[in-house]
Amino acid sequence: MRAGEKSDPYLLWGFDRRMLQLSHGEKHPVKFTIELDLDGTGLWVKFGTSEVKPGTTDVHVLPAEIQAHWIRVSADSDCTATAKLVYDSPPLY
Repeated sequence: MRAGEKSDPYLLWGFDRRMLQLSHGEKHPVKFTIELDLDGTGLWVKFGTSEVKPGTTDVHVLPAEIQAHWIRVSADSDCTATAKLVYDSPPLY
């Protein structure tokens, strides 16, 4: 991931229990910015930031009240990073 480059968007809509796990392979802390597309129109808003130390994984539980359609992340420096979404329930139809 290049500094400031946005990840592909990942689906959030329709799941009530979601968790975002952020990690990287660098020897220095990396600050990630988390953005949400609240209504599926492509208007992204900043949800928060997370500074991840080397060799650790930051876990963010996304409350059910946040029913954004999409989520994406970016990093403040070039890095090899993983943003993993865990869905702990079946989709709501």
